[in-house]
Amino acid sequence: MPKPFRRRVLRRRAGTATVAALATGAVIAAAVVGVQWLGRGTTAQPANHPTTAPHVNGAFAIARHDGIYEVQPDGSGLRKVTDCPLPDCDGTHSPAWSPDGSKIVFAALPKEGGAGEGLFVIGADGSGLARLTDCAPPGCGEDWDPAWSPDGSKIVFTRLGKGPLDQATIELYVVNADGSGLGRLADLPGYAETPAWSPDGGRIAFDLQDENGQRIEVIRADGSHRSVIFQEPPGSGPGAPAWSPDGSRIAFVMAGAEGNPDIFVMDADGSHVTRLTTDPSPDVDPIWSPDGSKIAFVRTGSGGKLFVMDADGGNPRLVVEDVLGMSWQALPER
Repeated sequence: MPKPFRRRVLRRRAGTATVAALATGAVIAAAVVGVQWLGRGTTAQPANHPTTAPHVNGAFAIARHDGIYEVQPDGSGLRKVTDCPLPDCDGTHSPAWSPDGSKIVFAALPKEGGAGEGLFVIGADGSGLARLTDCAPPGCGEDWDPAWSPDGSKIVFTRLGKGPLDQATIELYVVNADGSGLGRLADLPGYAETPAWSPDGGRIAFDLQDENGQRIEVIRADGSHRSVIFQEPPGSGPGAPAWSPDGSRIAFVMAGAEGNPDIFVMDADGSHVTRLTTDPSPDVDPIWSPDGSKIAFVRTGSGGKLFVMDADGGNPRLVVEDVLGMSWQALPER
């Protein structure tokens, strides 16, 4: 059974790096200057609980090889939030805003032969950088795709197990926002990745690949009651689900008739599938705007380009280039 490295490869190709071989050696833990450990004698407060008040669209957090940046939806105000926290860094990726817009969790990857893989959390103003997970050998190869629970208390993410690429595990893990309570979400068959927490906090959508092909599933947040919501013939590779703010729809990536990854949207039960993009370049990593009116995505091929379009696929426009991953900040309506 092939490994679902489709999304990771595309994300890396969005810049100039290629997927590095899995690193070996000791983990650089305390050697990362200025980075404290969550869950090891420190206390981090989870983000504020969500409210029923509407949200407005804040800034994008974008990942680049040298660190995490913030940029406004119109492409203005680009600023660096933090450098890559690893001394020998091959790039940051998978940024995700906390529900209250005050923090960003992201992944950092060392160059081949380096160490220190894991997830990190930082304040929106660039303060309080802290390590959240330690992806240490021999049991771990890389952590990526973090997603916050709506109340800000937990983070679900993808973990690549250590070993040859044709033997390593790819599973979903959950950790408390303070770095404690790390555990596997469920005993899932095959390779699971790209988790996304539902707005009501009760479910997690993800893509799963096993002997029956690749599909999008939903599981309860406690790891019980899995169900398939969308599966297509082999080769289409549906994945990277993203809930709309009201939980009624899911945007996702799937290969179109031409075999190229494009952005699609469907109802949360898997019905009414609609294709939104048809560009010759691969389109990946869809996310909804906090107000539900737009969908952002990364167009790869000649460098990662962050685009925003209407939720029905109309009026696509370029926001910024050199993007390895992004997240859209939700701000309370004033």
